[in-house]
Amino acid sequence: MDVPLVVVIAACKQPALLRRTLASFAACDKPASYRGLIAVENGPRSGLDQVVAEFSREQRFTYQYSQPANKSLALNRALATAADALVVFTDDDVRVPSNTLVAYAEGAQGLTGGEFYGGPILPDYEAGQPPQWLLPMLPRSAAGWKWDVTAKTQIHQPEFIGPNFAAFAADVLRVGGFDTRLGPGRQMACPGEDTEIQARLLAAGVNGYYLPNAGMHHLVRAGSAGVPFAIERAERNGIYWGLDQARQRGFYPRRWLKITGQWMNDGWRIRRWAKSGREAEQVRAQIMAARWRGRWQGIRLAAQWTQSKTRSAQAA
Repeated sequence: MDVPLVVVIAACKQPALLRRTLASFAACDKPASYRGLIAVENGPRSGLDQVVAEFSREQRFTYQYSQPANKSLALNRALATAADALVVFTDDDVRVPSNTLVAYAEGAQGLTGGEFYGGPILPDYEAGQPPQWLLPMLPRSAAGWKWDVTAKTQIHQPEFIGPNFAAFAADVLRVGGFDTRLGPGRQMACPGEDTEIQARLLAAGVNGYYLPNAGMHHLVRAGSAGVPFAIERAERNGIYWGLDQARQRGFYPRRWLKITGQWMNDGWRIRRWAKSGREAEQVRAQIMAARWRGRWQGIRLAAQWTQSKTRSAQAA
């Protein structure tokens, strides 16, 4: 018998969008293993409990509240109530294709752990697709992402993002759950909670697989498909990159020296692109400069976290 399948959405404000998302889940095909959906509101209460209550009991949608505004903490609390399930993680601004939950159930058929999954991100643009030259500079949440394969395919590094990621709850809990210092929102150190948990799962011997039929439509707001967003997100994602690099064993001095060399080489490219007179290259220069600002912030932040951990251990 297959393990139960549970959908978990960490929702914050946006009742109209959550209603849209839940309506798509209500209409999609459900595998026999479907147990239900948990919408975890985090941050200030905004009536999301009433939105969840609008749907019939047969959908098995339930509401939880998690204080404060912290997506990773909300996900961990939901996981504790679904510890025996395959959990499909997504956001409150998606529309699920009719076959996605079935594809996840089929991908995990016969298993109780040891694998995690993800599928295509299908952008749902609020104000039209951005120019083609900008797409490679946008994050996957805005540009979309999929592999040109037709069958379940193993990955060897973190590939999946928050709107479309699934794992066995027991595996996620075994490696310590989501890092509550990471997640969306300016109150968090940086995004990357989804990438970081995949890295820990892979390190623990849990294999990752891409499921081509497990897609998710992700709403891309007008403000999230332009140059300012691309620059801002490059810096925020750069923070996570710097954190990840600096927390690896043997970062100093060899890896630090290599990164410094990359920074110097990219500085030359930034100056050249900025002077090119071509919009695409000028934007690329701004994005690369923002990425390096974030990377150095992340490296400094990793040092602060290490010092804080050391002080805590000494105090104990």
